[in-house]
Amino acid sequence: MLHNHRVFRYRIITNFHCNQNCYFCFQPEKREKILDIEKMEDTMKKVGMLERATIMGGESLLLPNIVDYFKVVHKYVNTICLVTNGTKLTEDLTKALVENGLEEMAISISSKEQYKARREQILIAKKYVPNLRINLPKSWESTGKKLYELVDMILADDIGVVVCEDLMGRYNLNYKDSYEDLLYGMGAKLLRSDGHNFFTFEWKGKEFGLFGYHGDKNASADTEEAGYEKTDIIITPNCHSDERYSHKVYSVWEDYCHDIGNHDLA
Repeated sequence: MLHNHRVFRYRIITNFHCNQNCYFCFQPEKREKILDIEKMEDTMKKVGMLERATIMGGESLLLPNIVDYFKVVHKYVNTICLVTNGTKLTEDLTKALVENGLEEMAISISSKEQYKARREQILIAKKYVPNLRINLPKSWESTGKKLYELVDMILADDIGVVVCEDLMGRYNLNYKDSYEDLLYGMGAKLLRSDGHNFFTFEWKGKEFGLFGYHGDKNASADTEEAGYEKTDIIITPNCHSDERYSHKVYSVWEDYCHDIGNHDLA
């Protein structure tokens, strides 16, 4: 199967429902609507082989057949990343996901207290997942000094960290954005930029990342202003359907955000 060079990644939104109710979540849609797995594969057959897929929710690990989604997605990508809150991770489930293509996992954590509460599950993931990181959607619980201490705590466990600007710009109290917050407030050293709003910093000899805003859909593709806005195929349940199992495809993240009722972060 030929690699499709026009786009970079599949974003697979398996379901809308979640067992948490984070006020900073990008997705206000919380009904128990689930992606039709057969129609998901139909779309992937048409698009073809891509570099990677990000599987996310809602909370994907609420689905009892989540491993089946991985088995299908694994046929169409080189790398699979799972975004999860980590609360449903077990040793057996983690091993099953890795056996079916999981190479990266991003566990969303927003405070030191939350990290401590989920540390057992996080260390299970660290044991089996080749590339584990903690995503920090900065909130009121991780602003300023609290953010710096949280980054420091995670790096001390030798786990990667990515700070997520697209979920947290409104919580910067002293700086215009997270880039300046980490550079001037925390005092982290900037090492490099990938040219698409991902920045690598160094803190106490260890690297961590900052994922900038998701991008401007009106910018030209392959520019820093566009970010990753025009490089994804987004496969999701249809928020306008009354069916429990449904399917819809987007090529622009902002369009998806507007459709699910998120007009602040789109």
